[in-house]
Amino acid sequence: MAKDFNLGNDCSVVVQGPFGEIDFGIVTNFRIKQRVKKTAVEPLNGAPLEKHVPMGWEGSFEIARATSAADDFANAIEAGFLATGELGDGLLTQYVTEKNKSTSIYLGDGLAMNLTDAGSWERGKEVRQSIEFFISTRKKIG
Repeated sequence: MAKDFNLGNDCSVVVQGPFGEIDFGIVTNFRIKQRVKKTAVEPLNGAPLEKHVPMGWEGSFEIARATSAADDFANAIEAGFLATGELGDGLLTQYVTEKNKSTSIYLGDGLAMNLTDAGSWERGKEVRQSIEFFISTRKKIG
């Protein structure tokens, strides 16, 4: 029985956006969860049945702003869309150092992101930024 557990400092994220790799610097929080579409039937002659159909993954991460990377990313997406009418996608790779010292690598394809909070500036406080994302598929590659 495992008695050790993850403390949150054993994860890193690499984002490959439509304009290249994005170094967000100091990522302080990363959340991901599977999206499912629930469909159910209620047979007249039996117990209810439910299926959970995979519908991609969604999540968010927070950054302690150290560079203009998140702002530049949002501006590039906006400018590209206004110029071409198209939105590029990308890849999100999550690395998790497991307790046995192995590394699990998860690749998220079909990445769409947006800067949900560009930050609040207050004297003597860090500026926190938030990004939300969606990935079409997530598979373990290592």
